[in-house]
Amino acid sequence: MAASSAATSGAVSPAGRSRRGGGSSRLGRPAHGHRPMTLGKHRVRARVNVRDYDGETREVTRFGPTQAAAERRLKEALRDRAGAPADGEITADTRLSYAAKLWWAEAEESDDLSAQTKEIYERTLNRIVKALGGLLLREVDVPRADAFIKSVRKNHGPSAAKSAKSVLSLLLGMAVRHGALSANPMRDVAKISTGRRSRPRALTPEEEAAMLTKVATDETAAELDVPDLLEFLDGTGMRIGEALGCAPRSSTWRPTCWRCARRPFA
Repeated sequence: MAASSAATSGAVSPAGRSRRGGGSSRLGRPAHGHRPMTLGKHRVRARVNVRDYDGETREVTRFGPTQAAAERRLKEALRDRAGAPADGEITADTRLSYAAKLWWAEAEESDDLSAQTKEIYERTLNRIVKALGGLLLREVDVPRADAFIKSVRKNHGPSAAKSAKSVLSLLLGMAVRHGALSANPMRDVAKISTGRRSRPRALTPEEEAAMLTKVATDETAAELDVPDLLEFLDGTGMRIGEALGCAPRSSTWRPTCWRCARRPFA
C-alpha cells in the first residue's frame, strides 16, 4: 500500500499480515508494517509508518469497526496526506476559491496584462470559481477539469472555453509553484474544438445596396441612429469598437485619408 502524496515505510496486507523487510532509505519503499490490532468489540486499529517528504518517519493510525474498515480508512488517510510542504500560502488542501483570490491579486499587479485582458480574466475567473470553487486543489484532477471546459464549450462557445482553459491553467500553475500540486492537470485536458470556420468574403455591390436600403427604411433602426453608424462602417472599413470610439476632436479629414485616434484609414 502506497500513499499518493507521501512515501510509506510500511504497509498492511488485505489479510491483515504485515509485510516485513529490510529498511530502505529511498522514499516510497516499504520498510515494515504492523498487523491490525483488535482493541475491543467493534474497534480495530490499523497503523503504518510513513516516511514523509521531510525525511521524517511518522506513524499514521486509523480505527474502524472491522479490519477491512480500519484498513480502508488508513488507505484514505495516506491518499489524502498533503505532499511536499508548501512555502507559500496554499497547500493541496486549500480550496480553489481561496487560491483564485491569490492568483487574481498577482494578475492585477502584473504590468504585462492590458486592461482588456484583465477584464476577460476576471470574468472568466468568476465562472471558474462558481463551478469549481468548493473543490480542494488536490481534487481538481484531469477528469474534473476536462468536464468543466467541455461544459463551458457547450454552454458559452469555444472562445469562452479557451479563456477558461487558459485562466484555470494559470491558476493551477501558481498552485504548482507553491508546492500545492506536483503537476498541472490542465496539460492533459482535451484540445478545444472550434469547428470549421467559413472563409470571410466581401459583400457584392448589390448586397451592399440592399443592406443600406433595408436599414435606412427601418423605423426602429432610424431611432437608434443605426443607419448613420452602418454607413460610417461601410465607408471606412473600421471595426465597430473603433468607430464608436471616434470623436470630432480626435478625427481629421484629408483629401485621401481619414484619421481617427492616430490610426489612419485610407
